[in-house]
Amino acid sequence: GWLAAHPQATDLVVGSKWGYTYTAGWRTRAASHEVKDHALATYERQVAETRDLLGDRLDLYQIHSLTPESPALT
Repeated sequence: GWLAAHPQATDLVVGSKWGYTYTAGWRTRAASHEVKDHALATYERQVAETRDLLGDRLDLYQIHSLTPESPALT
């Protein structure tokens, strides 16, 4: 990826977000494109996937569309 090809780019803040699982398989006419899920299991799966992609370059990990009803901060 770009980060691996540019190791000298150390003054960047690299961020990502978690909380939605994409389900449409890139089909534009799918009935549903994503599922919102702030459960701990989803966080653990998605942070592992993100770290696999970004390695130690992940600086900021945000919650996508947190609402008072979401279990993420309880």
